[in-house]
Amino acid sequence: MSQSRFPVHRYLTHAHRFALLGSTLLAYPVVEASAASPLLAEKKHSSPSVQHSDPKHATSAIGNTRPRDETLTVVAQRRRQNPQTVPVSLSVIGGDQILRDAQLQRTSDIAKLVPNLQGAATEGPERPRWFMRGIGTNSTNANTVNPVGVYYDEVYIANVYNQGFPLFDLAQTEVLRGPQGTLWGKNANGGAINLISQAPTFKRQGYAKFGYGSFNHSQEQVAIGGTIIPEKVAGRFAFYGDNSDGWQKNVTDGKKLGGGLDTAARGQLLIRATPDLNITLNGHYRRFDGSVYPQQYAADLSKSGFGNPSTVYIPGYNTPSAVPKLAYDEVNTYRAQQFVQETGGFVKAVWSQPHFTLTSISAAEGNRRNQSEAYPMIALPTGQTPYNASYNTGDYWQATQEIRIASHGTRRWTWQAGLFGMLEHLDSIGANAYYHTPVTANGQALSFSVPPYSRDHYDQNWQNGSAFASATYNVTSRFHITGGLRWSIERIGITNAYDAVPLTGSAGVYGNSLASLPAGASRVLTQKEHNTYRNWNSDFTIQYDITRQAMAYFRFASGKMPGNYSFTGYSRVPGTSFSAQQLTSVNPETIDSFELGAKTQFWDHRLTLNADVFRYNYANALVNVPTNIGRGITTIVFRNAGAARIQGAEVETVLHPVVGLKLGANLGLLDTRYTSQSEYGDGILGAQIPRSPHVSLSGYADYDIRLPHGDLILGSDFQYYSKQYFYPSVSSQTSDPLLSQRKYALWNAHLTWFPQNNHHLSFDASVLNLQNSHYKSLAITPINGLSSLTLGQPRSFFLQAMYRF
Repeated sequence: MSQSRFPVHRYLTHAHRFALLGSTLLAYPVVEASAASPLLAEKKHSSPSVQHSDPKHATSAIGNTRPRDETLTVVAQRRRQNPQTVPVSLSVIGGDQILRDAQLQRTSDIAKLVPNLQGAATEGPERPRWFMRGIGTNSTNANTVNPVGVYYDEVYIANVYNQGFPLFDLAQTEVLRGPQGTLWGKNANGGAINLISQAPTFKRQGYAKFGYGSFNHSQEQVAIGGTIIPEKVAGRFAFYGDNSDGWQKNVTDGKKLGGGLDTAARGQLLIRATPDLNITLNGHYRRFDGSVYPQQYAADLSKSGFGNPSTVYIPGYNTPSAVPKLAYDEVNTYRAQQFVQETGGFVKAVWSQPHFTLTSISAAEGNRRNQSEAYPMIALPTGQTPYNASYNTGDYWQATQEIRIASHGTRRWTWQAGLFGMLEHLDSIGANAYYHTPVTANGQALSFSVPPYSRDHYDQNWQNGSAFASATYNVTSRFHITGGLRWSIERIGITNAYDAVPLTGSAGVYGNSLASLPAGASRVLTQKEHNTYRNWNSDFTIQYDITRQAMAYFRFASGKMPGNYSFTGYSRVPGTSFSAQQLTSVNPETIDSFELGAKTQFWDHRLTLNADVFRYNYANALVNVPTNIGRGITTIVFRNAGAARIQGAEVETVLHPVVGLKLGANLGLLDTRYTSQSEYGDGILGAQIPRSPHVSLSGYADYDIRLPHGDLILGSDFQYYSKQYFYPSVSSQTSDPLLSQRKYALWNAHLTWFPQNNHHLSFDASVLNLQNSHYKSLAITPINGLSSLTLGQPRSFFLQAMYRF
């Protein structure tokens, strides 16, 4: 099993870490020599790239100077624009802030700076749970499709295990709230997140960054870019390495859990084939090897746990007093290992003509992963085997092709149109074994009501094609109307094979690989399903420019997700004595969105104030539904469960009151309610949608002090969240405090010093969670009377040094 292989994996991944770092540094002499070309010194060509700026630190391109104010452009509407002119609720986090801010490590961390966005990574750093304005998913299935679209350099990333990529060497990140299916396409019902890499240029630039902090956390980043062939080819290569022990102590063996080794690299080439044709080649790699985020287990006294007479228990934990109460940084569990390796790349060609630009993006992504764990992972007394164990592995790949043509605009019309195609394949194995039978409240052993060993092996294929178009008509110089339409077709096929041992059988010896069938196992069920979905997405926007610094807009957008497949709880297979988790289809979710917004700037651009209000009609909502599978055992089934109403507002502001001082705040208000329920959604009517706090608030202050021996930046920021729930039933939200998180706030502080006359070099010290708040990022409904809690990291420190060139 992976437990025994982990030391080898850790050794190998350290070797990967230093090999990748070395290859990045070895690229420096080539770029340095090319940058010294006399021809290039005379002609300062550069590739089109996104300029650096962000809500917290206005920035320049990474390289020659310390952060300063610059004009920002975004590609939110698939063309370069000033964000203040884009009639969409939009947040931008600049590359400089991502590089310097110690709390921004992986994609899930950007949610800390965006109103009404949640992105907690609850299994490990590779899989965020995105919720935007209440739209998201808590499904843990390997084939989960998130309704918040994630894009790397405009390439759609479908698989959830590819969405937790480290944040390094980025130009900026753009977060678009509200349905974005017309231009951004597949599965962007809730919104879109576009992470934009720092592009190659013909000017030598880069950085090196090294950091160390609490929990033996070390990190290194190196990026180098510049000319390879003068005026023809530029390149950029970047490396990321991160290693941590984790912050939670396992009382079972005294070791730390929750850490691991994370390495990533990205290489890019810009080829100027002709004056009108630019080609970008991108290849990237990521490997994580570490432990699953551990969970604390608490006795749940509600009617879903110990308060239910039919609940059955894990041996030794059949009374609430038997469940240990631990310190915040302690767990009583088994080590659960996970390994994820991701690879991908794309070819992007941009052909510019006097009246239009033609863009083609051909891309491929894939991952290989495995995860083994005892679940529930609470440890039994020393010497006893775990109650049960599981094993999950998956191989995934996707291939996409997009071609779009965009006008350069006239006095009246601006338009774009395109075609998109995508193929996906997932091969997933999930095995589960029970090594003990459950017991009653008085400790009496019961027989199995589910197979002691079972394995699902499914292959799923997706084929997607779509056509889209969008146009803006300038009625007057101030009044603009935009409309967009996208038609898509998606074919989904799945084959599932289910193997199990009889109820009187055995899972075999603990420690044997669960990927192999034990003695007595046989094929119980084979299912094949196929569906085709045809969807329309549309949007319509009216925009009025009040002044050159103020505009207002109204936007309607409709979104429809393709359907998918999920699994039932254990149910009897017709004609057999076996129970099995069987395939069930889920219907497309739909959203109609209505948004009214305004974007303004005052006092010679020293104050930016943007606001919006919105309302969604949300139908066919996919929800985790509790399902009793016998003998008091409850499992969670992901299925359509009803409709919901979502409404709210957002405010984002940035203020430069005096020279050197910058203030900012982001406010999100959200009201969500399930308004109807299906036969599967019993108990959700009137409940609040999970992970949708009524209030989310973040703010920051940075003060730049000029000193005789350098510049000093003093900074602080905070995030506040009102009460939120992790489960969608009314009963859990009214009677089970373990399944909610009360309001809490996180404060961070940092100090950055630029030595005298050397703005290339900087040193930074950060304190995260300054007041040491204790909070939950996830709570799972009780199983065997135990609720499992994923906790947020306590106060920590991080020191880093960075050199830019």
